[in-house]
Amino acid sequence: MTTLKLHLLGPVRIQLGDEEIDVKPRKALALLIYLAVTAERHSRDALATLLWPDSSQRAARTSLRSRLSELNAVLGKGWIEADRETVALRDGYWLDVRQFKQHVGQEVDAQELVAAVDLYRGDFLAGFTLPGSAEFDDWQFHHTESLRREFATALERLSHAHAGRPDSDTAFAYARRRVALDPWKKRRTGS
Repeated sequence: MTTLKLHLLGPVRIQLGDEEIDVKPRKALALLIYLAVTAERHSRDALATLLWPDSSQRAARTSLRSRLSELNAVLGKGWIEADRETVALRDGYWLDVRQFKQHVGQEVDAQELVAAVDLYRGDFLAGFTLPGSAEFDDWQFHHTESLRREFATALERLSHAHAGRPDSDTAFAYARRRVALDPWKKRRTGS
């Protein structure tokens, strides 16, 4: 099966093998993202309510069925696992968010933090919105803020790790990125 890669830190990019693919419509992309990030099986009713909150359950489930069909067409059979009641994304895909979290979780290893920082091309789903789905917006906002905090912490740790070393330019580069991330935040000083 062809490798599926989802780049969600920064503007969304989806790759299938060596090709970048365009997933449309927007709700099909949102569905793919949600399935990938949550990495669990969801009921069709829950997904229908998440993406079409203002529609009747029947209309929402019909829309969900159409988006699943579109995802199968663009990804190829096998990536979407669906039965009459549940939907999941088959395991085996690469997700930058998951890689970022794994690298950040290696607290004692500066190389892991560098790898995490290198993956962070921008905020989670930068530039992506899903009008008409407040629950999806809340989910996106929560993940954006959480990942941003982890990124800020990684930058601070790398800046401190390189401070006072001969390569102090590296410490300044991480510190500049940290300040650019939240320029108005008041920081504690060592005094």
